[in-house]
Amino acid sequence: MKRRTNTTALADRIPTKEKFAYGIRAFAQQLGNNGMNMFAFPAYGIILGLDPALIGVVFALMRIYDGITDPLVGWLSDNTRSRWGRRRPWIFVGAILGGIMFMLLWQARPDWSDTAKTIYFIGFSMLFYTGFTMMTVPTDALGWELTADYSERTRLMTWFSVTVKITLLILPWMFALTQMEVWEDEAQGLRMVGILFGFGFIVFGMMPALFCKERHKAIASSEGRQSFKETLKLTFTNKTYLLVCMVALSCIFAGQVYMLFGTHLGVYYLFDGSKAMGGSFFGWIGSLGSIIGLITVLTISRYFAEADKKKVATFGISIALIGWFMAILLVTPVMPWLTLIPVSLNAVGVGTFWLLLGSILADVADADEHKNGYRREGALAAIISFLSKAAGTIGALLGGFALSATGFDAELPAQPELTLTTMKWVYVGFPIFGYAVALFFLRKYPLTKEKMMKIRVDLEARRGSAADSAASVDESAS
Repeated sequence: MKRRTNTTALADRIPTKEKFAYGIRAFAQQLGNNGMNMFAFPAYGIILGLDPALIGVVFALMRIYDGITDPLVGWLSDNTRSRWGRRRPWIFVGAILGGIMFMLLWQARPDWSDTAKTIYFIGFSMLFYTGFTMMTVPTDALGWELTADYSERTRLMTWFSVTVKITLLILPWMFALTQMEVWEDEAQGLRMVGILFGFGFIVFGMMPALFCKERHKAIASSEGRQSFKETLKLTFTNKTYLLVCMVALSCIFAGQVYMLFGTHLGVYYLFDGSKAMGGSFFGWIGSLGSIIGLITVLTISRYFAEADKKKVATFGISIALIGWFMAILLVTPVMPWLTLIPVSLNAVGVGTFWLLLGSILADVADADEHKNGYRREGALAAIISFLSKAAGTIGALLGGFALSATGFDAELPAQPELTLTTMKWVYVGFPIFGYAVALFFLRKYPLTKEKMMKIRVDLEARRGSAADSAASVDESAS
């Protein structure tokens, strides 16, 4: 396959240092998104002895809290005016606050009462997610304004996506690290692992604040400020933005149920109740998915960065959908390893879409400015951040209810045949439904490559280019 020529003008290319700094922050973002979900249940449930139901309630409360803080931080970030820019002060402070709170979050003791553990967990979770939102929402927004070039945005998101894939290979080992013999006991292991990963959150989370330039700082200052009410109104009446949100939420919904059912299906359906075989099987599948996703991201960046994003995203999600239709026949206890085929195709589709999502949203932000006259990346980043976290929580809840509805009983060494059959159809059916809905909304997405090139010309004729604006700011500062 011949690599496409890079047609991006030199003025629009993002320096490698900035791409690295923006990409490496994915460690901190994934620690707050997936790391918390992976680690909190075994940490507070197994080591600290808290009722898992209470842990689930805490996560539900955090999503309600996100519904307040995400839009608020996005609006504040859009309207911040400082010598350091709109985004960087929030990112810097948020990374430090979030990292310290993550360290403290795991310092509870097993001999505390359940009430004390719950209050401690809720309190420090709220403080952690406050810092997490302060860091992630402005960082997402910053990434969308680092370049005005259609294709360079995809290359930037490659650095982020690669870090995501690598991080997802590390995070599942967090609980295992607490069990190492170097600790006095697992409670000490929990405290030390929390400190280690909290320090990583600070270091990697603040990288964009230290090394990335805000190229739209002067432009945003000239456009003035918006009220919170006006921001919400413009965001929820932006049909293109809402279409992208629906595509993303549908993909999240499909993936949540797949991840929840995977281990259960492996243990009871594919390996006849063997926890060792089923757990190991889906552990390897998870690692394989990350590796295939990484290869997918690098391939798209190398060969398809110049292509129309809608076409590439449609192709990727279609591959995932085909894989799940194949799963109807290939997910079978007769030959369990055939399950690798649909899971691999799913990894290709998911890797493709999540690589392009940030790049697509950057285009949506330009189209939004073209229509409304404001740079509002913070507001757009905030709403989709909250909706994504909410969709993940709802998907997990629906998956839990669906698992219960199949008749699954963990006390039984083997599940009834009807339960196993129903579990398989839920496992296959939810991704098919989710990806089909995603394709339905994606086909209505209107921002083609040609249209985005025209929007850029119109914007720069109206208020100048971001590159020229950033250069003039740098000259005045020196």
